[in-house]
Order: sequence, then C-alpha cells, then structure tokens
Amino acid sequence: MNWHFGIFKGATHVLKRYAAFETDISKCSYEGTRVDARPLPEFLTGTTVKEQANGHSVIGEIFARFRRFSSDHRRILCSGYSFGDKGINIRLDQWLNDQEENLMVILNAGDVDRFLSSRFWFRRWKDFSNRDKVVIVPKWLGDLSTAADIEPLLSLPASEIRRLYPVTVP
Repeated sequence: MNWHFGIFKGATHVLKRYAAFETDISKCSYEGTRVDARPLPEFLTGTTVKEQANGHSVIGEIFARFRRFSSDHRRILCSGYSFGDKGINIRLDQWLNDQEENLMVILNAGDVDRFLSSRFWFRRWKDFSNRDKVVIVPKWLGDLSTAADIEPLLSLPASEIRRLYPVTVP
C-alpha cells in the first residue's frame, strides 16, 4: 500500500492508497469518478510484518510519524477506514489510551453490527465506548457537505454527538 503524509489547514492527513490503484495515474478512479492521484507517494509498504522486520528503517519511520502527528490532536475523525491495518490499529489503540480527552468520531452509515465485529473493535468497543473515547455517526463524509456539518463532530463531547446522531449499538 502507499502512504502519503501532508498537512492542510493545520490538520495532519495520512492517506493510505491501495495497490488496486492504477500505476497510470490518468486511469485512477473512485466509485466511477476519475481522481487525480498526484502527488504520487514515494514508496510502497506493507503492514506490520514489514514493520517487525524493518522497524528501524522506512517502515518504522512511517509509523513513528503517524504516532507523532496523531499525538498532537485530541480528536480523530474516521471515514471509510475498515480498521484492517494492524500497524495503524496499534497506533490508534495507543492514541485512544494516551489522553483522557482523546475521542475518535467514526463516520459509518453502513451496517454497525458488521463494523463492530471487525477484529479491531470486537474486544475494544465496549471499553472505549463506556469511557467516551469513540462514537459512531450514521453518516458518510459525503453526507456532511459544509464546515457547519463537520464542526460539531470536532468540538462537541461524545455524549452530545450521540444525542445529535443516535445509533443503536449492540
């Protein structure tokens, strides 16, 4: 997979692009719409197997940067992430436990039961939810069209977000 780190409007963005992307950037598309895949990341990486073998080289640096960038923020807004990357999941788990006020807001208008049965959330959801560390908003990022739609997710406490966007969680 490809990684690209960038800072835009004071927020850190970590973009993970999958090998399914065409190598010819003029052929890249997402849901049938052409996308500009530039700037291209400089290297390809795998997940934790490569990190364990090469933890002090490029792979280790990627995860160290992700850890450092995320530690500067008290809230992470997730949209479209499957929680299937063990290396990133380890850092997200660490981040959720680092500071009492850290909160992950997960945009997911899909099947909540299926989402929560993922390997990452299966044993963690109840604990993190009880500590107000995670909240699901039943929308996709595309459903939030203005800054006024997104701003409450970045500032309100978990309990207030749950009140505004009720979700039945088993």
